[in-house]
Amino acid sequence: MKSLIFKLAILLAYSGIIFSDEVIEGTKNISYNIEFTDIDSYPGYIFIAFPVNNSRGVPQIQAVKLEQNNTLHLVCRYGGPVIYAIKKDLLIPDDIKFGVVYTGDELKKIDSFFTKNKNIVSSGKVYCLSQVDKSEPYASITDYYSIESVSSDTLKLKRDKIIRKDEDGKVIDELKGDIKRDLLNCSKKSSSINYVYYSLPLLALIAFVVFIIVRKKK
Repeated sequence: MKSLIFKLAILLAYSGIIFSDEVIEGTKNISYNIEFTDIDSYPGYIFIAFPVNNSRGVPQIQAVKLEQNNTLHLVCRYGGPVIYAIKKDLLIPDDIKFGVVYTGDELKKIDSFFTKNKNIVSSGKVYCLSQVDKSEPYASITDYYSIESVSSDTLKLKRDKIIRKDEDGKVIDELKGDIKRDLLNCSKKSSSINYVYYSLPLLALIAFVVFIIVRKKK
């Protein structure tokens, strides 16, 4: 039994390290960003990205209010966020806190808000890319989105362009946004958080603590 607990602790801890730090051989990490160019054209709506995680270790889940021409940096280790829209007069201030890291029951509560609230609409999950072939000359990618339409039951986004830059911030090229790399189809329910995946580092810690306790009782 003790041997099993020890192996579990090592396995989960190792898994946490892999998910947070591993760079696949032959690839390199790049900076990935998204930016919306016409949010001000829809003053009656609030646009939100969720779940947003910018930690390469233990996930730190936030909801981010999107603003026109403000660049949102994304760590793509845990995938991209879904983009949501809700009418300003239908959003209760206590329902959501922007820039706050959600954990435990609060995380489940905010996830339920996005997946079950009938007043909120979603576009799908944003494609997120943080690793590319080592030979690629660019060090960052920024995808520029605009809003095609928004209503009480539909939110459609369009990626207008993709700008890639080198390590010095110099633009290498600008691509059209209608290439295959696009928004993934994603329903409200399927956009909810994968709690098992996000909780791997926590499970590793719990397993390690259990191992220590058992060892002390020996």
